[in-house]
Amino acid sequence: MRVNSILNFPKLKTDFWANYQATELQVDSRLGSIMNLSVPSSMASEMFGYAQAAPVARYWNEGGAIPTAGFLTNLFPQRSYKFGIGVEISQVSIEDDQTKMIMSRVLESAASFAMLKERHFYWLQTGGATIDAIQMQPNLPLAPDGAAFFSTTDGAGNARFGITGGNIQPTSGVGTPQAIINDLFGGMARMVGFLNQQNQPVWNPGDIQREVAITFNSLNWLNFQSAMSQMFVVASSGNAAPSNVKIDAGLKVVPIPSPRITTNNWAIYGTQFPTKAPFWLTRIAPQEIVGEPGNSDVAREFDVFKLYVRSREAIGLNLPLGVVSVQ
Repeated sequence: MRVNSILNFPKLKTDFWANYQATELQVDSRLGSIMNLSVPSSMASEMFGYAQAAPVARYWNEGGAIPTAGFLTNLFPQRSYKFGIGVEISQVSIEDDQTKMIMSRVLESAASFAMLKERHFYWLQTGGATIDAIQMQPNLPLAPDGAAFFSTTDGAGNARFGITGGNIQPTSGVGTPQAIINDLFGGMARMVGFLNQQNQPVWNPGDIQREVAITFNSLNWLNFQSAMSQMFVVASSGNAAPSNVKIDAGLKVVPIPSPRITTNNWAIYGTQFPTKAPFWLTRIAPQEIVGEPGNSDVAREFDVFKLYVRSREAIGLNLPLGVVSVQ
């Protein structure tokens, strides 16, 4: 008599984590240049701080004391949140799985856990407008200046980073490569104009001229690709030669298209800026709990197998001095 074998849970766990790690590597490859992907946490809520602008050299009046100023430090908290998924598989389903699809469904759950940081990244960038927003942490984080990721003003109502419009670049649309190029360089110029609390430029212009990354709706990929790689005539008449200021400038642009962006808004990230604005906080890395007939009364009584995965993580936001939204 043929005996059906039960689910091989050691293999399931091995395959689950192999899929998780492979997916996480892909996520890290996509977002590593624009997000801090690994900030460890040892408490329920971490307190982060940043020093405001350093004092700058200034006129020293003869006979007077040397001008002296200290550093002001801003502190901001970020707590971690609990995430989890339980995958329940009945023994009957395993026995009747002629298509051999159960394992692939379980591995999809592994991928969804590995993509938590990417899902939160786009949830943050779109202001909570992703289609799976209900599955994200309870609240969008604010930047340390009290404003959202992208804002014309800071939390006190002043022009953010000392420039009218803050870190939002008005859009020319994404309908043509030329419009995209115009907004790319307009956004970069805006970033170069950011000032610190001492009214000094935040950026070294040479840094931003080397490389930026852009995130955009994957449905607009053709126009973005054309903008980054093709020569075109920008004059409305005459015999102007084709050109592309991005190519002429030798600027490296890293394109990061995503279907998680569902509007024509897009963002420019200065990859050379020392502090990445979004960061992923990890209090407890994902860990699995297995329920099977050998260790669970519920599994034996209800003829099911269960794989639980849980973690405590969160997305946080530093000052977005290296990011501009085109909208």
